[in-house]
Amino acid sequence: MSTISIKVQIAGRQYPLSIQPEEETLIRATESKIAANIQAFQDKYGVQDPQDLLAMTLLQVATQVHQQAEKLTIPAQDTLTPELETLNTLVESYLK
Repeated sequence: MSTISIKVQIAGRQYPLSIQPEEETLIRATESKIAANIQAFQDKYGVQDPQDLLAMTLLQVATQVHQQAEKLTIPAQDTLTPELETLNTLVESYLK
């Protein structure tokens, strides 16, 4: 399969990604959700540091994923692996 190149913006920084075309909608939705979570934390707590906001968002998302994973059976957990790997790659890129 061919890949496409896109750029996502997280916490004020752009990240280039090479993805499968069918993944773009999911990645764009995730990008929007992350931006909304960051904005909500910024509004609620007055935090301005992008790294702090990203860490708070990551903690929230990781907690939600962990709670959902506990409810899933082992085969169902395998379907989350690509999404978690994408999120992990984005976070690691930001923290470098």
